[in-house]
Amino acid sequence: MAFFFKNCSINTNTGGIFLTVKARSRPNAPTMRYRPLLRAIPVVFLPLAGCKVAGAPSFPIAGAYFPSWMLCGVIGIVVAVGLRVLFLATDIDALLRLRLFTYVSLGTITALLFWLLAFGP
Repeated sequence: MAFFFKNCSINTNTGGIFLTVKARSRPNAPTMRYRPLLRAIPVVFLPLAGCKVAGAPSFPIAGAYFPSWMLCGVIGIVVAVGLRVLFLATDIDALLRLRLFTYVSLGTITALLFWLLAFGP
């Protein structure tokens, strides 16, 4: 079985899978076989298989399905704003040097912790 594209073909008749690419500059140029490239293709596409067959976790709100990461992000933002108000009330905010980094980190930690507890394994 062989599949042909404009300048390359995939041939499985010879006992292995070979990707054959013809040079564009010369029409009768010899072909080159890229066997290591075909071995690397599954490794390249492996990170794209992130979700299960059942689909990404989502929940219905008013008839529409929203992804769960959006809920976790909103919870992280609300907790970060709440901690800022608490830190301002207790004067802890004055002791912080990197305020933006601190509040973004607290929101991110909260969102990821909620994700782990609610939707994790």
